[in-house]
Amino acid sequence: MGQQEQGPPSTPQAAAKLTGALLRYLRIQRRLHLKDVADAGLGSAATISRIERAQCDQLNGDRVFALLSYYRASQDVIDEAALLLRQSQGQQWWSNYSDGVGELLASVLAMEATSKVIRIFQEINLPGVLQTAGYARALMADYARAQHDPAVRRRHLELIDRRLETRLMRQRLLDQEDAPIMHIVIAESVLAKQLGGALVMREQLRNLFNVVENKPNAHIYILPGSAMRQGSPLHPAMTLFKPYESETGKTLYLENKNRGGEFIVNHAEVETYQASMGRLVGACPVQGADAGTDPDVHRPAGGGTGTAGGARTGGVGQVTRATAPYSIHSAIFCRGTRSLSGNHRETSTGAEVPTNSRPSKKRSTSSGARTSPQRPP
Repeated sequence: MGQQEQGPPSTPQAAAKLTGALLRYLRIQRRLHLKDVADAGLGSAATISRIERAQCDQLNGDRVFALLSYYRASQDVIDEAALLLRQSQGQQWWSNYSDGVGELLASVLAMEATSKVIRIFQEINLPGVLQTAGYARALMADYARAQHDPAVRRRHLELIDRRLETRLMRQRLLDQEDAPIMHIVIAESVLAKQLGGALVMREQLRNLFNVVENKPNAHIYILPGSAMRQGSPLHPAMTLFKPYESETGKTLYLENKNRGGEFIVNHAEVETYQASMGRLVGACPVQGADAGTDPDVHRPAGGGTGTAGGARTGGVGQVTRATAPYSIHSAIFCRGTRSLSGNHRETSTGAEVPTNSRPSKKRSTSSGARTSPQRPP
C-alpha cells in the first residue's frame, strides 16, 4: 500500500520514510488527527509526527506495530510494514560498495534480500546471481572497452575489480538459510554466446550445474529458440519480486542492457508481465519432478512438460534443455573439443577451426536407452 506509487527503498533512511508514509496514510484513512492518536496513549502528537516524517534516529518497532493495530491494518499491510521496518534498521552490505552500486542497483539488491520468491527471465546475458567471475569480468570489460571517451573508458576499467567483488557478494543470497525460491528462465541463445571465450563459458556452464545440484531453492529452465514461435517475451530481461506469501507487494524490474532499468509496481501491469513469464516457463521442456514446482506456470494444452535429461535426476532444481537430436545441450554439456556452436573445434593453441561434420548423436546403452548428456569437465 505504502509503496504502490514508488520503487523499493535502497537505503535504511528510504525504508524509514516509506514506513512513516504508510502510517500517515493509514491514520488519514481512519480520519484521525495526531491528537486522537496521542489521546489513545500511543505517544505524543510530536512523536507520531516525527515517525511519519522519518525524523527519528531509529524507528521503534513496538510503537510502529501498536500504531498498525490501532489503525486496524490488514495482515498484508502489517507484513509490508514489517519488511520496511527491517530495512530501516539494518545497514545493508552493499552500503560499503557505494562507488560501484548506484541507487537503482541498491534498490534491486534490497528487493532480492527481502523477497520470498524471485522469478527471472533473461535473453540478454546470464543473470548476475548465476555469473562466474570470468563471465562477469568479460561482460564488464566489453562494456568498458566500448566507451568512446578515453577517460570514461579508463574509469570503467579501473572499477571492474570493485564491481566484480560486489557481484560475487550478491551471489551469497542463495547460501542463506532463508534464501528466496528462484525460478530462472534463460533463453537458449544466451548459452550459445562464447562470452570471454570457450574456457570461460565452459566454467560458467559447470557453475549452472553446481547451482542446481547444491542450491535447492534454485530452479533453472532453458527456453529453446523454437518456443519464440509461440510469442515473444514482453521484455528481454524481467525480474519479479514477491516479498510475501500472499500476492501483495509484488514488484517488477525491467532491465535495459547497459542503460539501467525501471521498476513497475502498478498491480495490473505487474500481473501482465507475470503471466508472460509464466507462459515462458510453460514453454520450457522440464523434467517430471520439476514440472509442478512453479504455481504460476502456464503450459500449453497437451504438452510442454517433456523429459529433458536434467543435470540432476529427480532433484528439486533442474537445468532443463531442449531435446532435439541437435540442440544446444548436445554441444555444451559434453566432453571434448567441440565448441559451443558445434561447428568448430579448438586447436592446441586455443584457436577454432571449422568442421564439416555435425556433432554425433549420443550413443545408446546396451539396453537401447539413450545416455544422459555428460556434465562439463
